Amino acid sequence: MRDIFISYVEEDGHLTAQLAAGLEAAGYSTWYYERDGVPGESYLLQTRAAIDGCQAVVLIISPSCVKSEQVTKEVVRAHECNKTFLPLRANISHAEFVERRPEWAQALGAATSTTITPETVQAVVPRLLTGLRKMNLMPRPDLVTNEMSVITQEMIDDAVGGASAQQPKPAPPRKTLEPAAEPKAPERKKLYLIAAAAVLVVASVVAFFTFKWGAAGKTDDNSAPLTTEAFRDQFDDLAAWKKPSAWSVDRSWLLINGSPELGYVMDKNYRNFVANFRIRIDGNGGAAWALRVNQDGYYLCVLTGPTDTQAGQFSIYIYREAEDKLQKAGTTHNLIRPLVTGGEYTVTITAQNNIFIHELKIESAGEGEWDGEVQKFSEYQDNDDTFREGSLGFRAYTSERFAIGHLMICPPPCDPLQ
Repeated sequence: MRDIFISYVEEDGHLTAQLAAGLEAAGYSTWYYERDGVPGESYLLQTRAAIDGCQAVVLIISPSCVKSEQVTKEVVRAHECNKTFLPLRANISHAEFVERRPEWAQALGAATSTTITPETVQAVVPRLLTGLRKMNLMPRPDLVTNEMSVITQEMIDDAVGGASAQQPKPAPPRKTLEPAAEPKAPERKKLYLIAAAAVLVVASVVAFFTFKWGAAGKTDDNSAPLTTEAFRDQFDDLAAWKKPSAWSVDRSWLLINGSPELGYVMDKNYRNFVANFRIRIDGNGGAAWALRVNQDGYYLCVLTGPTDTQAGQFSIYIYREAEDKLQKAGTTHNLIRPLVTGGEYTVTITAQNNIFIHELKIESAGEGEWDGEVQKFSEYQDNDDTFREGSLGFRAYTSERFAIGHLMICPPPCDPLQ
């Protein structure tokens, strides 16, 4: 049994895998046939059981999907089971969908559909989470799979905007106990004193953490409130940035000219967010960006370039201001396609508490054979949660030259599509 059943056709498998990863990063368990189907057993029985046990159905509607009779069976079953639908439209208008599959439209009722493309998956996931929360459909912790063991309850709560609804647990078997003897008066007084002392201890702990963490929207690192509005920059100027002298702007591109000095967006303080930006590899090196920049340090994310000894690799470092040095964190990951000089790429970052997910889309590189390809190339978890919040910035790792364009940072509750 999983929280979310994803109904789709094979042609939309790339969207399905990305959606599942985003929902699972927020604590929801998902089921889709390509990954979870078991060989040998009837696929009809498998999809029926998955639909019966889910809380909601994500339906990816596309020109290929509306031709599928198998998806029709899944829609009908979900409708008969009174499941909540979350329809997503890929390369098809609402009017065309209704015309070609009126019975699906009838089954979906008043459910609002959302458009989705490979480029907007990371932006659509927060909208799905908001919809699930408004319908009070929370992750069921007992269904979290082994692959999702890194997800914490705090992360689930932050992702859906409230405390998770726990499934009631069965009461333990009752035991027959002898009635306890009524304590004598001195013993009762002692118990009252112990209880009063316990209450004082709990109140002191609550007061301490209330003072340390502050009111809602405050951080535990400083008194600055978390930034809740989106930040977008087309790099017409750098007024919003704390910038090194080596930086410059050329036709809406921010040029990082080999300087290891960090530049970052001023007066922004994010914890959870989705960010994306365009990278152009101007030299033979790679590129680097910093996450959660604050007075104590930041995470430095490094892509190695075309001529590096270990080309096409991604690593994360922790920079602590007090030590003034970079410390390797996590595992180095290899890109499926190495970077090329002059190539343009879109990087999408999802930060959920102490977990960072990176994806790369190839916009243009080489002969164009791989243009449009999207790959998830890193998922890093900092168990120490070294930097709880901060800004976003850029710098060279050594002497790389690269350009940044079309930056967007979207924290909850903002909508990346607005």
